[in-house]
Amino acid sequence: MSRNKTRDFQNFQDFLSEQEGYLERLPKGTEPFFLLYAQFITHIPGHPQFWKRRTYRRWTFEYTIEGEGILEIDHIAYTVKPGDVYILPIRHDHLYYPVSPDGWKKVYFNSIGCLHEQLLQSYGLVGKYYYPNCGEKVLRLFRKIHDLFYRRETDIHNEAALLFHELIQMLNKSSADMPGKGVYETVLQISHAIERSIFTGLNVKELAKRFHLSQEYMTRIFRKHMGCAPYEYYLHRRLLVAREMLASGEFNLSEIAAKLNFNDQFHFSKIFRQKTGMAPSEYRRLQKTGQETDKQENPF
Repeated sequence: MSRNKTRDFQNFQDFLSEQEGYLERLPKGTEPFFLLYAQFITHIPGHPQFWKRRTYRRWTFEYTIEGEGILEIDHIAYTVKPGDVYILPIRHDHLYYPVSPDGWKKVYFNSIGCLHEQLLQSYGLVGKYYYPNCGEKVLRLFRKIHDLFYRRETDIHNEAALLFHELIQMLNKSSADMPGKGVYETVLQISHAIERSIFTGLNVKELAKRFHLSQEYMTRIFRKHMGCAPYEYYLHRRLLVAREMLASGEFNLSEIAAKLNFNDQFHFSKIFRQKTGMAPSEYRRLQKTGQETDKQENPF
């Protein structure tokens, strides 16, 4: 895809102003679905490192083409892989970042309007933001929405709404074989138990016993709903806390390693670099120089 086709604004700031202008100019309550933007994009570890937004102002739907990333929505984390779709819902907090050295390639679109809540509620998908293994048909639909946006016409939104409805139908079908509500609630309880173990340590075998499950079954249902194994989720949560501790400047590396149950500061530094592409000292330096990840917000 040519550079001119994917970004035909004079510069990046012009693009941001134009996109934000959509939100300001759109008459409230008059458009059931309004397509704001669509793009193919590749996130490379460290450029920037994390995307973090609070009370997000629009809906975003993303399909992973290549690579992997970590996604967190309202403190629930997922490992996103090729073929997976996720939703960044309006008025929620989220954070995501790539973990593949070669980058995380995706196609996405942004939109606003009342149709989102109506369709998600109609299909029983409210609160469900992660859809693994969606397949090529869903990718082709994302491409259609992307191509529709670049027609640069003012009347594309009704056509986009039809494509969006088709997407929700596909996501509903892809989730039809997921375990039932009771299993999902158990997975949420397991995730909360893991979060309470951040400072005390986690024994996966004992965790399974606590919920009267075999370790294999617990891992399978947890991976199905959360996109990663329980221990991977535990590691992800510890690294999130580690970033907060690094940013605060109140703890040295050995103290962080001890509090978060790493073997030592060298083990902590190795894992942090492997998962984020950045040494803990480099992350701390960026915070001190005013390049906090909270402020490196991707507008999409």
